[in-house]
Amino acid sequence: MNQNLIPFLIKDVEPGSDSPGLDLLGTINGNLIFSTFNPPVNGLNTKLWKSDGSEAGTSIVRDFGGSSFPPSSTIKVDDVLYFTMNTSFQNISLFRSDGTESGTFALVSLDPRSPANIGGLTAAGNTVYYTGFDSSDSFQSKLFKIDNNTNNPVQVQQNVTAGGANPSN
Repeated sequence: MNQNLIPFLIKDVEPGSDSPGLDLLGTINGNLIFSTFNPPVNGLNTKLWKSDGSEAGTSIVRDFGGSSFPPSSTIKVDDVLYFTMNTSFQNISLFRSDGTESGTFALVSLDPRSPANIGGLTAAGNTVYYTGFDSSDSFQSKLFKIDNNTNNPVQVQQNVTAGGANPSN
């Protein structure tokens, strides 16, 4: 039997916790990026981790705190992961992470007081696109891209429908 194929614990990332949830998100610069989440009183407590496969090389990248929910809609462009996550009960954000604390931050955070959404994360070449809407514009879907130089969202097209763009805009 090949000893390299036997699973083993690298590190207990949530000691004393009863089975935290764990999501594998991708790899950056040879490190596995994953999230853990534990249910506190309200919502979940989500943490972003990286691991090089050793106990010493496994560490928290960012703790999102209570009432944060696991990342979703994850894509990778070059050596950066982009993902959406709810950082409170109603606030959805688009994050980027290069596997470092300083390189993990929200690019877009929607107003938690109004219904809003970010979705459809897609990569084309080295550009990230997503759709979004909010109640301030009659829930009109818009197509955005992330400017690779500034990390700012740029609106590409407004009024995106299943049949394409609205020709009146």
